[in-house]
Amino acid sequence: MWDEVNQRVERKGPGGPRLISVDNRWSDGARLRDQHSSRKMGVVPRFDTLAELREFLGDNAAGMAQDTLSSAADSREKRRADAAEVSHAISKRWSEGLAALDAAIFAMGQNGLMMLKRLDEVDAADPNDAHQPVRVVLALQQFNALIVLQEIQVLLHAGFWSGGAARWRALHEAAVTAIIIAEGDASLAQRYLDHGFVVQTRRLAAYFGEHGVGPVAPAELSLRSKKAAALEQTHDVSDASSKFREPYGWAIPLMATNVKGRRARPSMNALEKLADLGHRRLLVASAHGIVHGDSGGIGGTLLLEDGQWLGGPTERFIETVARPTFETLIDLAGATHGGFEPELNDFCELVCLVGSGLVALCGDAIEKFPRG
Repeated sequence: MWDEVNQRVERKGPGGPRLISVDNRWSDGARLRDQHSSRKMGVVPRFDTLAELREFLGDNAAGMAQDTLSSAADSREKRRADAAEVSHAISKRWSEGLAALDAAIFAMGQNGLMMLKRLDEVDAADPNDAHQPVRVVLALQQFNALIVLQEIQVLLHAGFWSGGAARWRALHEAAVTAIIIAEGDASLAQRYLDHGFVVQTRRLAAYFGEHGVGPVAPAELSLRSKKAAALEQTHDVSDASSKFREPYGWAIPLMATNVKGRRARPSMNALEKLADLGHRRLLVASAHGIVHGDSGGIGGTLLLEDGQWLGGPTERFIETVARPTFETLIDLAGATHGGFEPELNDFCELVCLVGSGLVALCGDAIEKFPRG
């Protein structure tokens, strides 16, 4: 059965595809036929009715599952060795650049810890500090980026560039948000925090309403829902085309009004322009296709030159993800570090110093990944 599938995929006729990065270790088709079917009618049994096929599948699915487990176990070490070979080649070719990525991740974590300590200090000194919502949102973006960067690091080391590209899109959106919050004021930052509470509460309530269970107890969910409704009433904008609870509703006050005096519905495209990152829109669109697996994204990820199909890790395209990752991190770090304090003070000097070092590191790292 499975040999039949692999033979079709690996056919090398004119323009025919060839599967790469997949270890073809399936059992012999004839043996599968003899083991799973009493019909001696070729590799793939033929049936007169759909009911006969369903009966055959019902009788043999469990056996096929066991054969799959056995075949996977037999080939596991070989597949791991193949994957390790790809990873080693990537590490060798891009050693300096990947070392810089690791250093950037280290710096993001260390600097983030400084930010958390500063949040605690401000809370203790002045619980009503006007700039604290901005600090909180920027710290959230700092740690969000820290996690995403580690995901990109793992994916690139392993040879899964498309996964890295998909996660880059998340890093880009974090950079957009960080820039807008850093350039905004405390009221905008509070809108962002409240929007997160409202959106998550509505998701929890919808799930509980559908399934009758959830991670939050009904009493707590009821209290959250009441608070969320009050926040919606507080933050809804009368001349807006959308509600606070909708995507990017926190950014409604930043949207321009049309000829009818209505504020446009916020979108990531609009926010990118506000953050002066609109030049990355085409790259975002490509990553978007990979994230959602649309026809363009799948084709660009799986179909290589000369009719080859990709079915596993590859040494290729690492630089196409690494370069925008460092470029985006420069924008993000500039915002999270530079916007953390509202005035010049000791912590401002410290956070800007470590931030500038991170930005310089990223600038140098870009050159370690020359365009192919």
